[in-house]
Amino acid sequence: MGKTMKNLNYGILNRMPMHLPPAEEQAWIVAGADQLMALRDKPKVRLGKAQTIQMQLADTIFEKGRH
Repeated sequence: MGKTMKNLNYGILNRMPMHLPPAEEQAWIVAGADQLMALRDKPKVRLGKAQTIQMQLADTIFEKGRH
């Protein structure tokens, strides 16, 4: 279970040491995150393309039915 500090503020946080990985490792982490974001977005892009094709097909069917 988590605990909270009622008096936690910027001053306290500013005095807390924060360790960061070396810049090279940070760049590697960011590149990996970018790759994961691209994978996450692929289904959205495909769905958008599929919806566009579906609308085009519906328009074509509707137009052919009018003739």
